Amino acid sequence: MVVQCRLWCFGVFLILSHAGFSTDLSDDPQFQQSIEKLEAVVNSPKRIIYVSQSGNGMGGRTWDTAFPTIQEAMDTASSKDHIWVREGEYREAVRLSANIALLGGFSGTQNPDNLDARDTLMHPTIINANDRAEPVITGATYCVLDGLTLTGGKTGLYCKNVVMKVTGCVIVGNENRESALAPSYTDTRPLIAIAQGGGIHCTNSTLWVSNTQILGNLCLAEITGGNQLGVRICLAEGGGLYSEDSDVRIEHCDIDDNRIQSEVSSIYYRCQGNGAGIAGRGSSRFQINRCRIENHSTDTHQSRFEVANLRGAGCYFGDQSIATIDQMSVCGNKILAKWPYHSSFLGGGVAVEGSAKVKISNSLVADNEIFLDPLSPRDVVNKDLFRGGGFFLGGSARLLMENCTVAGNDAPEVDGEGAGIFFDGESLSITNSIVWNGTSSIVQSGSGELSASFSIIDGTIGGEAVLHTNPLFEKPSQGDYRIALNSRAIDSGTATQSAFDLEGATREIDIPGVGADLPSAVVDMGAIEYPPEGNLPLTPTRTPSPTFTQTNTPTPTSTPTPGFRSWYVSSSLPISGDGESWDSPFRTVGEAVVRSASGDTIFISEGIYPERITLKAGVDLFGGYESSSEGGGESLDRNPTIHQTVITGMDEFGPVVTGASDCLFDGLHIVRGRAQYGAGLFCKDVEMVIHDCLFYQNSVSQIDEDGDSVGRETSGGGAIFCTNSDLRISESEFIANQATALVQESYNVNRAIAIGGAILLDGTSMIRCARTFFRDNIALALAENGHFVNYSRAEGGAIRHEGKGVIQLDNSVFFGNAAVAGAYTLWSNPIVFGEEIILNHCTFFGNEWKNDYYLPTPPSGVRAATATISNSILWDATYSLEAETV
Repeated sequence: MVVQCRLWCFGVFLILSHAGFSTDLSDDPQFQQSIEKLEAVVNSPKRIIYVSQSGNGMGGRTWDTAFPTIQEAMDTASSKDHIWVREGEYREAVRLSANIALLGGFSGTQNPDNLDARDTLMHPTIINANDRAEPVITGATYCVLDGLTLTGGKTGLYCKNVVMKVTGCVIVGNENRESALAPSYTDTRPLIAIAQGGGIHCTNSTLWVSNTQILGNLCLAEITGGNQLGVRICLAEGGGLYSEDSDVRIEHCDIDDNRIQSEVSSIYYRCQGNGAGIAGRGSSRFQINRCRIENHSTDTHQSRFEVANLRGAGCYFGDQSIATIDQMSVCGNKILAKWPYHSSFLGGGVAVEGSAKVKISNSLVADNEIFLDPLSPRDVVNKDLFRGGGFFLGGSARLLMENCTVAGNDAPEVDGEGAGIFFDGESLSITNSIVWNGTSSIVQSGSGELSASFSIIDGTIGGEAVLHTNPLFEKPSQGDYRIALNSRAIDSGTATQSAFDLEGATREIDIPGVGADLPSAVVDMGAIEYPPEGNLPLTPTRTPSPTFTQTNTPTPTSTPTPGFRSWYVSSSLPISGDGESWDSPFRTVGEAVVRSASGDTIFISEGIYPERITLKAGVDLFGGYESSSEGGGESLDRNPTIHQTVITGMDEFGPVVTGASDCLFDGLHIVRGRAQYGAGLFCKDVEMVIHDCLFYQNSVSQIDEDGDSVGRETSGGGAIFCTNSDLRISESEFIANQATALVQESYNVNRAIAIGGAILLDGTSMIRCARTFFRDNIALALAENGHFVNYSRAEGGAIRHEGKGVIQLDNSVFFGNAAVAGAYTLWSNPIVFGEEIILNHCTFFGNEWKNDYYLPTPPSGVRAATATISNSILWDATYSLEAETV
């Protein structure tokens, strides 16, 4: 299930107190001393050494004399030197020297006076260990990695006895494989295979990771041969990050789609796997804030009588580890149980064992599961344990939960216990939270202390102000766990130290007429405070792109053009003004568009605008201005990420925006449009520029459930549809848009066609996307129950061009998009599909296609007649590219 909650938000990381333990690394003098030394390396460079593949290697003091490899520069560096690495792919493994900063993302023109001009998206620096059996980067103490992509290694970063900072990096596609082989069946010598840390391995170190993505890494341990006699250890831990006896701070990070896997080939062996996303061992201390831990999986490959123990697909905290977690999403993680025998599968989202202690606040743990392979024989399954779809607590573990939502998690019905939380530890405290998983939300085993207060809990768990009523989530089937209007969770919490919720909204908001009207504001239950504008979910704040060290790239100017008029819009005032200033703004965007003429500019303050608008040629729209009670905001205080300007179709039929030529669309969020084509933006014969915008949860659909002789349905362009148009898109995001076609119950022929989950182009349309992020978009087609023919076609999970124009993609990322078709006669095509496609500095990863009966395998990445590709990564589950001419 795709979870629509995003965490890139403005807020403050809060440390909660809990009797008996503390993980506030900010108050630890030793940790702070380490941070100060790292900052000294960053802020006071002694000299700069340059690396460029085109350099002549004559000393590295300029771009022209740059070293051609990173290791050459590292070997000449001394304490507090900075190494600047020009864009490109460097096929090497690098061993750091102490007190060095290694920076990527340079075009080869920067100098010490204009470091801010560095752009890691436009000029990615990739270090590829080329599948060597060694780390991409071997760390050294007081070193900084900034703006790099690490791939192709045994692990991305290996830290042992060091202090390091990692910021603005991508750690992707590394594989830590450990194997043991017995030469014969009678061999009883110990067989040990332990793989720990696919993305990052950290032992006895201090590590600070910020603004970084850890994606698609693997830990695999395998044992082959031998018998059940002797020592047999097969253990995989920390597909994304493994920590042992270390202090680790993780902030603003996306840890996604990492895996752990244990494989054995002989009966009665034991497979073990812990923490596909994060695994903590020994006395590790974690401080995790504003991160996503999503879509991880743990797996075993074993025969019928092998024992498997898998724990914590998202996070695992064991031994004496301690963690403080705030504003985190743990969603869509899965433990796969297949052919188990006397096995245990514990904690689909989070597992806490040993004497580990975890404090978690303002967080969402949803749609995690322990999935039982339906082919597993029941006589074997009945001997196994399936516990805690969301959380598992065992041993003397302790968990403190405040203002969290635990929902939609699942454990198998066959001896499955605790779809939400299975508690067999020392203590579990729940406050201001929602635990709602349909059945067996909390199961307790043992005599540990369980306390709950001011919460909604499905089941019979009692406590002060504990309710057992449906919390009324917005759209839980779509992963939307915001509480809806009339939810009992509104204004039902108690005093909290949390100033901000999961999405960065201020806590303790009192909305007259909603919830309990009390003398003072009261915090809501759950991870997300009820939005003040009504029962509309706020749009997600912006998701970082893979290499996203912040730079000072200017946005297009919003200065009014002399001779033309400026119009102002703010929803914060009860009535409309004349729209000529922030003191007297229009309340709706539509009013400003009606009054405008070619050459005018419309400025829109933050807020939710439930309307559909038709643009006028030559009129520019800018959003992202701070709102105030007096109306509008100051033009100099503009930040579309913090001050979100949301134009929504409210799920009513029709495009949210109809385009016009010579328009600039800047800093706007277009959400929840519904149409047959182009639910967010519909363009015909126009030229438009879109900058710094978000298109979110827009959907085109056609559904025919009762056809006659023929059922035919087609939909396309979940976010945007363009015919004979020219579109320029930059620094924008397309998240969770969808094109759906469904045909059922026709007598003879059923045909379902869904094209362009995010964008559909037709005719002579041309599109160029620069520095744009496409995630979780889907084209879904299903035709079934026809008497003679069922025909499904799903093309372009992200982008589909039906005509002859060019798709040009620069410095863009495609992740988690899908094209899914199901029928007896069908095909399902890739994520980007067109006649001519140009890719430059792009990354395709974790996208997928699926169909039911079509045997020839289409690509899951890119398909074109002509494809021109440079400096890009195409790395998907099946074929990544198909083209007649490349």
